[in-house]
Amino acid sequence: GTFKSMERAKIDPPIFGHSASSQRVACKQVYSKAEGLQVVQQPSLEAQTKELSMDVLCTQWAAALLELCYDFIEEQSEITGDAQFVIPRLRYVRAALAVTASADNGTRPQQVFMLEELIDPKVEGEWRKYINNDSAEPIIQDSRKANEAAEFLAFCQHVQYLKTGKLAFVTDFQGGLSLLSDPQIITHPELGQLFGKGNLGQTHATFELDHSCNKFCQHFGI
Repeated sequence: GTFKSMERAKIDPPIFGHSASSQRVACKQVYSKAEGLQVVQQPSLEAQTKELSMDVLCTQWAAALLELCYDFIEEQSEITGDAQFVIPRLRYVRAALAVTASADNGTRPQQVFMLEELIDPKVEGEWRKYINNDSAEPIIQDSRKANEAAEFLAFCQHVQYLKTGKLAFVTDFQGGLSLLSDPQIITHPELGQLFGKGNLGQTHATFELDHSCNKFCQHFGI
């Protein structure tokens, strides 16, 4: 099967902002390992590009679907009034695909990378998983702030499910306390395999059974 490596890197000029910290990126590559063998190798450039392009696409869609939730909150607040609790402010890292230029003499093969804003544990805390891609049940966290974020993301799934006509929602929520990465989009099986291998039809089929409404759902009337 395939897996990804991640290395911290620096890019100049920065592509995700203008500050010095925006030069720091997470640099990801695809590798493959045959079952039962210890040999690790890279798939073809085409295969790597296809997989990493899908990851970038998932991140872009997840960012848009998360913003959909904040738009919904703003609209509903005019009806329900301001919540008496804090609304977590989260966003997805910005991501891009980078392909090296081939050497003139062709001695070095081209390489492809996925670049993301770096989630710095000194700022964002330890990496954590909020919700897996095989369930709509939030994972219990080790702090109140992180548990609030997990509950809020479960609410976001509910909003996305309803606003897309029960066709799609984001899952596999993970990252820091305010920056998220590596999402998966779950879609109705009738739409086909739109978002990679992690788009589990069973997760869509059981969403209404697995999801438990929380204070966010109740306050905003869903």
